[in-house]
Amino acid sequence: MTSTGTADPVRTLFPGAQCLGSAAWSVALQNGHHHQTRLAFRDGLVILTAPLDEIHRSASQLAQINPFLPSGCRMLCSVNGAWLATEMAKDGDVQSALSSAVQLFQHGLDVLCGAVGTVSADNKPRPESLTEGLDANSDWQLTEGPDGTMTARLSHRNGSFPVAVSATGSAVQVLGPGDYPPAVREAVAEVLLRATAKVRFVRACAEESSDGRWTAWLGVPPLICSIDDALTALALVCRDCGAEACALGDPALASLYCEISSVWRAFGPPTLEERR
Repeated sequence: MTSTGTADPVRTLFPGAQCLGSAAWSVALQNGHHHQTRLAFRDGLVILTAPLDEIHRSASQLAQINPFLPSGCRMLCSVNGAWLATEMAKDGDVQSALSSAVQLFQHGLDVLCGAVGTVSADNKPRPESLTEGLDANSDWQLTEGPDGTMTARLSHRNGSFPVAVSATGSAVQVLGPGDYPPAVREAVAEVLLRATAKVRFVRACAEESSDGRWTAWLGVPPLICSIDDALTALALVCRDCGAEACALGDPALASLYCEISSVWRAFGPPTLEERR
């Protein structure tokens, strides 16, 4: 049976919610989107997810949208496809956390569907200190630069990635600016999206500059968790996908990945169409 403590707020916000289990519901959003939205309470979090089956975007496009989603909202993928997800701590007040999570999720869908511009909805004040929340006994070896950004390196099986910590979040650069072919962009973006599905709050990000150069990185949005927790999460993702991301910088391997292992291969991703 679903506990009253979580069922009542869900029924209040979504009178037509369909119960899917002990702490999960299928709900209908009110901003014109008709995706199969699932609401769940797990490990102290309010979690909203929706499949992106009807959003015909490639992995690299999703990675480029990810940085512009509100904090706590991210796109990821698994062998079952791509998803939009929002996670927010309950902090004892289920109704408040649920309402906030729904607002973030709806805004994320609006950004994804192009109903609003790709601008962040997070207008909260930034932390005053770059090291706020950093454990005094932490093993992170951070060096502060002249611009106030703190840097270090996170290791993976075959090397390491540079990490930057600032008041606007923490990020690990995975693929530096370069003229990468479509296969590399799609393969790297998908590996990062898959890796972030396994670790809370981390999201795969990418950017294409005006001259066509492409960059990929992993990030934790500001105010989601402490910097210490953010670095731990980023380190876990790096260890999970670091070697693969580096290897997929090779166009031949990236093309093979897109043909054999990609979730998007059944939809004829842009990479394969161009090769034909």
